[in-house]
Amino acid sequence: YRSRASGGDDARAAGEVARELGVRQPSLRDEVADWLLAYRATHDEPPTLFMAHGAVRAVGLWPGDFELLATEIDYGVYTPTFTVILSNDAWDRISEEDQAAIRAVSGEALARRSASWDAFDAGFRSDMLVNGLNFVKADDFFLGVLETHTQKMLREAWIPLADAMGISGADAVRSYREDLRSMEDLLIFR
Repeated sequence: YRSRASGGDDARAAGEVARELGVRQPSLRDEVADWLLAYRATHDEPPTLFMAHGAVRAVGLWPGDFELLATEIDYGVYTPTFTVILSNDAWDRISEEDQAAIRAVSGEALARRSASWDAFDAGFRSDMLVNGLNFVKADDFFLGVLETHTQKMLREAWIPLADAMGISGADAVRSYREDLRSMEDLLIFR
């Protein structure tokens, strides 16, 4: 998404829901607006942001009184992943009853619920299309540049960091890609 300013009612609505639930939430809309102003002060071009359709609305980037262009990439660039991680020590301090409750809503149950993000995002995409947002498909040149930078980041940053933590980064990436290929028929793509 490329934008020039920020605005929108969805971020305000999310803040109201958070307040009703008693959740402390910083004003993400204000943070995004401040960041965009600072960015525009030092750059000639608007920023390029990698975001899900719903996130664009949630942070107040759309709708707004600015130009916005969405470049869509077949199969996407990322997907949100939700994980529950506890150390063995922390887990052992939790009662068996609470452990059972955590198991009931985590693992596969959490993964299946997280899949609803695809439907949520598709709904925002449809709304954006109906309301005139400009969408273009990423061309081969763009995809090539994205792939080159992604591979460079993996090689030069992520794999060495994993290696330094005692995990084979190359093996982890290879395993992740094998897992994705094995689940291609189960994954939801646009």
